[in-house]
Amino acid sequence: MSRPIGIPNSRFLYARKVVPKELRAIVGRTEFKRPLHGETHADIQRLHAQALAEWNAILTAARAKLNGKLRTLTAREVDHICGDWYRAQVAEHEDEPGCEEGGDCWLDALIDRVACE
Repeated sequence: MSRPIGIPNSRFLYARKVVPKELRAIVGRTEFKRPLHGETHADIQRLHAQALAEWNAILTAARAKLNGKLRTLTAREVDHICGDWYRAQVAEHEDEPGCEEGGDCWLDALIDRVACE
């Protein structure tokens, strides 16, 4: 399990992940690195976990592309996934629709579902 690292002459901890050699041409870099601007230890751990999850998703897609298993969804497939998700959300929240600001969590759920399809 990786953990945040210190960089000389910097007051911030960093998240860092090396890109495997076989994926470097696809990803276009040799490593990922991001400063963790958290105020507490819990904030830093959360930001570190988010960075690693994002980078792992990029590496997973790169591996799929390398193995020839990555494909682009057609517009019809995207419409189908979004329509199913929208109908499920409307059915679940039709009595209590909530406020507009809550849509960000819905967007994250939709993106997760598209990534799984």
